[in-house]
Amino acid sequence: MDLTDSGEVHVVEFIKFLTRLTENDSAWRANILEKQFKDSLVISKEGVEKIVSLITKSSASKDIKDLHKACKAMMKGLGIKSSEDQAENELFIQLMLSTSKVCRRRYRVRSLVMKDEDESLLAKFIPKKLRRVFEQKRRHITVLFIFFGIIVALMVDRIYFFLFLNESAGIRQITEVGLLLSRSTAAALSFIYPMMLLSMCRNLLTKLRQNSFKFIPFDQSVEFHKLAAYIGAFLSVIHVVGHFLNFYLLAEAPYQAASCVLPQVFSDEESEKSFFQLLFTSHQGITGLLLVLVMSIIYSFAAAQSRRKRHKVFWKTHMLYPLFFLLLSLHGLQALLQEPKFIFYLLGPGIIFLIDKTIELRRSYVEVPLKEFDLLQSSVTCLKMKRPKSFDYHSGQWIRIALPEVSKWEFHPFTLTSCPADDFISCHVRAVGPWTTSLREYLKKVRTGKLPVPRMYVDGPIGEGHQNWHKFECSVLVGAGIGITPFASILKDIVGRNMSMTKCKKVVFIWVKRSDKQFEWMVDILKEAEKASNMIETHVFITQKKGDFDLRTLMRYFLENKLDSPCGKSLFTGLRTVTHFGRPDFNELLEDVQQKNSAIGKIGCFSCGPPALSKAVDKAAKHLNKSDNALFEHFFENF
Repeated sequence: MDLTDSGEVHVVEFIKFLTRLTENDSAWRANILEKQFKDSLVISKEGVEKIVSLITKSSASKDIKDLHKACKAMMKGLGIKSSEDQAENELFIQLMLSTSKVCRRRYRVRSLVMKDEDESLLAKFIPKKLRRVFEQKRRHITVLFIFFGIIVALMVDRIYFFLFLNESAGIRQITEVGLLLSRSTAAALSFIYPMMLLSMCRNLLTKLRQNSFKFIPFDQSVEFHKLAAYIGAFLSVIHVVGHFLNFYLLAEAPYQAASCVLPQVFSDEESEKSFFQLLFTSHQGITGLLLVLVMSIIYSFAAAQSRRKRHKVFWKTHMLYPLFFLLLSLHGLQALLQEPKFIFYLLGPGIIFLIDKTIELRRSYVEVPLKEFDLLQSSVTCLKMKRPKSFDYHSGQWIRIALPEVSKWEFHPFTLTSCPADDFISCHVRAVGPWTTSLREYLKKVRTGKLPVPRMYVDGPIGEGHQNWHKFECSVLVGAGIGITPFASILKDIVGRNMSMTKCKKVVFIWVKRSDKQFEWMVDILKEAEKASNMIETHVFITQKKGDFDLRTLMRYFLENKLDSPCGKSLFTGLRTVTHFGRPDFNELLEDVQQKNSAIGKIGCFSCGPPALSKAVDKAAKHLNKSDNALFEHFFENF
């Protein structure tokens, strides 16, 4: 319950407090309060006394005695004189703590959990768990509802047209099932594939993410791209089956009937055509087979394992998308049954995508000097580059880097580890693949003077979910392996930023690593962050088995577990960090955060690391979101 400068309480907060105190007639009491104070936003001492008197006289509820006592205690807690003792003040505090799940915003309340909620129509027809899921994922659900709604509407429109409005064409009498399958899926695919282009407009999405388009989950653009690709592949298979049925039934139909309904394919001078002749000689057959071939190549190398192990092949095969969209445009150009419409679906998204790619290409051809580099432990390479004049970014964003000396014009994404206040931009790159390993080997030779300093080209910055960390009152950062890089930038930003100007008041950083010697450069960043701010709570998990401890990890285990530090800091690292040995229990960790921040409507949870880490965090967040408490909103990036 928030007080104004004059010691008065806002009526909205007081109504929420009273409705949650009692079991019976809570809606009735709230109605009385609204009528009594509908023109006033604050309640004075006299107003509080009047409310207590009104409820006492007008209600025969069995718990009214406790309510009266609680209201008196509340008056005392607000600084109003009362003859009651200190015990009632303590009762007031307990009652306030029990109601702290209510969002503190005065006019935007996430939910009022009242005892009579089960009597509402919403509670009768929608289970509580389902309401919690919708509350957590309402933006995603809304976007997907619109997306699938458009797909279904387009398919139903074509089915209705060819069933009832195109009877005179005669094609349905020859091939009905194949016609409906091919035409309905063609309409849906004409919408799906241009949407995939929009989901890859990185510069556009970065700008929109930074502005007021909060109702669209831009952070899930890649996931939406994958979902659209899966749906597109499924509907494409149905479309191919439909065409096969069409070709087969047309080949089996009498020549006079086939040439009547499709004179462009069956001319009077030609003899009857077989199924294979239609498949390999018709315009639709040839372009369709080429589309299947191109799609097979793109989809095969877009799988998760191919992206990790053969990223170069994945990137080159994905560059076949211009040919793919050209073939899609040509596929229906003959206009056998209707005017081609794909080009109209493609026009808007295609222009936006071309503008976005033009900006990306223009920016990526600008050389950025490499100021210095450092070959760190754990096969990590630190790259520090000169910051371009117009390079404005937020902590948690990432860039794409190309080194022609390593691989000509092959761009790779890396999270920025510098903060916006720095006069340089930096990345920490771990050698885990062919390109990153070649980069480290090349820089080793540069250090010995055998090779010149490489040229570097940078495209970015590009936004992602981690840049929203400061938009939550409490943010949980979970990093494992090289996935700690976005949080290095965030922790540096906390040091250099005036945090009183942001919404974020608490940051919980959970760092999971195999051994103590991994990513030692992060310890220095943590020390600096802890010195600058008390809002950071850090947990370090060392997951290596005790039997495999090296000397350094063994020393830390002994000092952290067996000796108590007199200064409240680690005797080994000098950090206020809580060190755990073993795998983290995210249910327990996030539940602790949830309980400590129960007055907050939403808690931001940001994870970066292997897919197993993101799955574990997401599972814990979803489990805790089922309870009637603060919601976790999870953003993640995998490598």
